[in-house]
Amino acid sequence: GKEEVIGKKISDFLQNTDESAAIIAVLNNTGKWQGNYTARKKDGSTFTAFGLATVLKDEKGNMIGYQSSVLDITERRKAEEALRDSESRMRAIIERALFGAHSYELQPDGRLILVGANQTADHILALDHSLLIGKTIEEAFPGLVGTDIPDIYRRIAATGSTHEAENVVYERDQIHGVFAIHAFQTGP
Repeated sequence: GKEEVIGKKISDFLQNTDESAAIIAVLNNTGKWQGNYTARKKDGSTFTAFGLATVLKDEKGNMIGYQSSVLDITERRKAEEALRDSESRMRAIIERALFGAHSYELQPDGRLILVGANQTADHILALDHSLLIGKTIEEAFPGLVGTDIPDIYRRIAATGSTHEAENVVYERDQIHGVFAIHAFQTGP
């Protein structure tokens, strides 16, 4: 209950005394602090916390204490780590795959940005995709301008649907094969 926290020092709730001193120093210098830290529960166990803190002042402007809010983000942190591990494994699989793979990110403004490609894609298209990273799909592959492919990719990225096609026209040549396009959510 609240009687267990009233009158306690900030350091009573932090696992690491150096972390506690750093937070207090920022609070005293700037009047506010926010960030992640390792917090300690009553039973001595720890959890990852996100905190917001501000300095409290009296009517004369003298500091009289701190006000803080704490959110337990242990599960969110574990989920983020699991997602990073999963993405890392997926990247390793795709990089070694015998099929060509491009990765794009859909931006809030609707632009589809090339963020990666594997070596097989380099070989199939006879391109060094590393030179195209950060470009829109239309900038990276001008031969797709005027085709429905960029819009198909955007729709897939926005809706999470899939699409398969037999042949794709690239530049002036046709690439023959089976193309499968899938969306994966990696962020909000």
